[in-house]
Formats: sequence, C-alpha cells, structure tokens
Amino acid sequence: LTENRMTVVALDVANHELDLTEDLRGDSVLVNQQPPEKAISSIALLLIGGALCNDANLIEEKEGKFHTFGDPTEGALVVAAAKMGFWKSSLDRTFPRAGEVPFDSDRKRMTTVHELKDYDPSLLVGLDVSGKSYLAFTKGSVDGLLDVARQVYVNGEIQELDVHWRDRIESSNNKLAEKGMRVLGVTMRPLDRIPVNDQIETDGIFIGLFGMIDPPREEVRDAVALTRSAGIRTVMITGD
Repeated sequence: LTENRMTVVALDVANHELDLTEDLRGDSVLVNQQPPEKAISSIALLLIGGALCNDANLIEEKEGKFHTFGDPTEGALVVAAAKMGFWKSSLDRTFPRAGEVPFDSDRKRMTTVHELKDYDPSLLVGLDVSGKSYLAFTKGSVDGLLDVARQVYVNGEIQELDVHWRDRIESSNNKLAEKGMRVLGVTMRPLDRIPVNDQIETDGIFIGLFGMIDPPREEVRDAVALTRSAGIRTVMITGD
C-alpha cells in the first residue's frame, strides 16, 4: 500500500523545519540540503539524539548504496541523521552507550546514556557539557516527554519550559499529526553520573520533534475506488 519510502520532518523548538526523505530501496542518503543558520545547533542535536537513542543500523552494501536494518521508524531517523553528515556508526564510536532504559508501552519512550570522553566539541555546538561525564537522550511521545522535561533548547540556548514553549511544542505536535505523521520528540540531559532508571528521564531538555510518514502508492487511491464501486468494503489493518 505504501511506497516504503519514509518521509521525515525534523522540527526544532523554534519551529525551524528540515525535510528529509528516506529511500529504503537503496538510494544514496547524501543530499545537499542545509538547515537555516539559527537552527544548525538545535537541528544537529536533534538528529544526533535521534540516531544515538536508536537500535537500528545503516549499512553500506555497495558503493553509494545503503540499507537500514531494524525497526523502520528508527531506521528513518538514522538515515535522516546521515543525510546531514551524522553517521550512526561514527556517533556510536564517539559517544559509546553506557546505559539504557528500553522502550515500553506505559512510558512510551526509550532512553540511552552515552559517555562524554574523546569527542569533537563541534558535534555538540552550543551545548555546554563541561564537567559532565555522560549525555542522555530520550525519544518518545511528545506528551510523555513534556511531562518530564523542564527546559528547552532554543537557537543554541537553554531556556525554561514555560507555558509559551509548551504551547509551541504542542502546536507543532498537532500540526505534524494532522498531516497523518507519526510524531516523536527528543530530549537530552547532561549527567555527572548515571542515575537509577526511574530518574534518568526526569529534568530533560526538550530539543525538537520528528514527523514521519510512509506515503501511499499513487495507484492505491484508484484501487480502493475500484473495489468500492464493485461493492467491496475495504478494511485496512496496520501494524500499530
């Protein structure tokens, strides 16, 4: 029914938007698109967080041809990051995973904790992690993240998550959802040490959102119309 070509929209808290499209059929993930100047740090952290808090992999099977392995939604985030030059394999080496809280249906989010040792400071441009040993990323439902986040990352600065920013994030979430997209939010939290599981996800800094959709094939509309005209009731069962 669908094109098997996940469309990804990266949207930071300040509403800077970057459209990224994944082709799971093996097309090159390299593109020439660049985000607005003000959004570079926030979009970069959003893409890095989406790739690190992630169990999918991106494999080069032959020169210039790539495939994802793992959950399709997570694979779309890995490809989106690669398009902006943030390759998951390199990120995993630079920020080794030191802990995690797996996804579950009650929390509707997952968290990974990464060591801050030998890394290029430009990867975390605008984020002060001096004196910190770890950086945690959490991705999941926007509503759930807003329940535990305390700050937002806006144009390279950390601000309080007040009513203004909360309303803007909820509005962005609704805008993407109204387009039929699955929406995931991402938060981060610099850490001195790794806390116990039920404390890792508290006091997060909200970075931004991803909207994802696998568009229907062009011929689907005509096929459904044909079956309806023949008196056949069409029922779609999804993996959700």
